Amino acid sequence: MRSLCIRFFFLVSTATFVMSSTISATPSACAAFVDTTVVPMDREQLLPHQTVLIGRERIADIEPASRVKLPGGCFVIDGRKRYLIPGLMDTHVHFFGYARAGADDIGVEKSILVMLLANGITAAIVMEGTPAILRLREDVSHDRVLGPRLYTAGSLIQIHDSGEPPDRKTLNTPEEVRQEVIAEKQAGYDFIKVHGDLPANTYRALLETARQQKIQVVGHVPNNLGIDAALNGGQVMITRAESYLDSYFRFHRALPTDPGEIDQMVRDVAARTARAGIWVQPTLSVFRQINSQIADIDALLERPEMRYMPNSATFDWRPPNNPYLKHRTLADIPKMRAQYSLMFRPFVNGSPLSTQGFPTTQSRRRDHLLSSPADRRSAPR
Repeated sequence: MRSLCIRFFFLVSTATFVMSSTISATPSACAAFVDTTVVPMDREQLLPHQTVLIGRERIADIEPASRVKLPGGCFVIDGRKRYLIPGLMDTHVHFFGYARAGADDIGVEKSILVMLLANGITAAIVMEGTPAILRLREDVSHDRVLGPRLYTAGSLIQIHDSGEPPDRKTLNTPEEVRQEVIAEKQAGYDFIKVHGDLPANTYRALLETARQQKIQVVGHVPNNLGIDAALNGGQVMITRAESYLDSYFRFHRALPTDPGEIDQMVRDVAARTARAGIWVQPTLSVFRQINSQIADIDALLERPEMRYMPNSATFDWRPPNNPYLKHRTLADIPKMRAQYSLMFRPFVNGSPLSTQGFPTTQSRRRDHLLSSPADRRSAPR
């Protein structure tokens, strides 16, 4: 059941060091990164003056540069004064936003794919798919479009009045959910994605049908059902850390404030999540960006890297379209930061939870991610 997700995250630490689209994807393709510094993922160490040989789209050898004799016809990349890391995976990608601006626009999609590659991303999981994204996945796979290897969920599984984004399909009965799962499996999607609250019988129908169809379920936890519904039901990935906030920390209760109670709750839910074998996407950077948008949206939009983003890709960020600016103000940031601090505790480096084996797909320092431009402006220098 979990083999596919395990293989995804295995790619993070062992993916080939070169994008498949960079070299002709033939059995005889050969490339070598010569005399570079390798950064291994299994220990804190630099391996200088190494040559990494790629053959048949796999890492064939890693040896000191002085010992390696390259095969004839090998494509050589000069690695001197450079560092080489494995290809990275972005496990939460969207090609269009809340209002579907730019949806199925191949120009927007190609721009996003190139930006992912430029940042070292050699595999990506798309969290809301369409038939056009299925075609894009195949185009990338067959080297017709340059980009990281793609995996994609299908349409969002959601019911009416559950906080669904505009212009999305909603499903009203367990039978409609069953038929949608079957249709998405037949269409070739890699995952089924849950979005928003669901009645208990509808969520059970979703999980049961997915098991029958041999397709994995990822997404939000239905907050109305609580975290145990996901932990015990067979969902393989929780895609937002705030799912823990609403489905656990304040599920039918007020948020805890006692440090001892919080520590015990964190340890308990982290251990239960690990035992269930569920992967978690904390999506920590999303929440930093939310704070940044509320604090100073103009400064965010004027950042130098924004010039690479197609206008339709940032449509939802700009006033008056931005949903966060419609409902939140600067006064909300301290409360939001306190909530984020609570829900991110299982994911932070140095947390006592690191011994629980809590499987996460991202790791960042909380103090960095939960800061906002307003905080940095007021900080002593």
